[in-house]
Amino acid sequence: MMNMPLPADRVTRWIFLSPHLDDAVFSCGGLISYLSDNGVSVEIWTVFSDQMEDARQLTDYARTLHNRWGTGDHPYVLRKQEDANACRTVGARQHHLGYLDCIYRFIPGSREPVVLSDAELQGTVKPQEQPFIEKIARDLKTRITEPTVWVCPLSLGSHVDHQITRKAAEMTGKLMLYYADLPYALPMPRQSISGMIQLSIDVPEKNIQDWGRANLQYSSQISSFWKSPADMADQYSAFLQLYKGMPLWLPNPGGEGGK
Repeated sequence: MMNMPLPADRVTRWIFLSPHLDDAVFSCGGLISYLSDNGVSVEIWTVFSDQMEDARQLTDYARTLHNRWGTGDHPYVLRKQEDANACRTVGARQHHLGYLDCIYRFIPGSREPVVLSDAELQGTVKPQEQPFIEKIARDLKTRITEPTVWVCPLSLGSHVDHQITRKAAEMTGKLMLYYADLPYALPMPRQSISGMIQLSIDVPEKNIQDWGRANLQYSSQISSFWKSPADMADQYSAFLQLYKGMPLWLPNPGGEGGK
């Protein structure tokens, strides 16, 4: 593990790739706030930021999640507003790439849903989605400008959309940092990622507080992961103590890379 000082280069922007409309803030909100407070330009690019327009096509599984969120048949109207509020709290600009969340996708050329259960949600990416991954990779590549630091989810927890985000990002050939997917990684033991060096950033308490306030903006999602705001705060505190700061991972040039 290496302690990493805050990068002082204010010309280089940081782009956090977020599978959904909460992942980057849930996972890196304190670091994003810290960077922003120090004059670094930060953007959050959310890959899966939309849903199908026709609610009649919703699967029973999607409706179950909508009921849990308490947002009706069109939750992404509210979720985009939640995301705007959270990004504002940590000082990041938001960009929504507009791809459909996996609970709304169907296998190309069929009416077979991509996921129909929690087990499939955190299962294997279906091979029929490979062209879709390549499409996202091409989209990301056309948007790349320099100088930029890219920060990508490790896909800890194995959510299929997190796996796809990582696969598409790596297909661009861009060197990037990686973050632990929270809250999925919160209960996990300390991770040693093969072929990567772990870095730790000491994030000031003010930015940790911003992180907590930003997380609470995602009111539709809180009950899916935590019993209460206090429970959330305790889990994040334990996570930061475990890693002695905010962890990021960097592919080791002498190892087997970040694949």
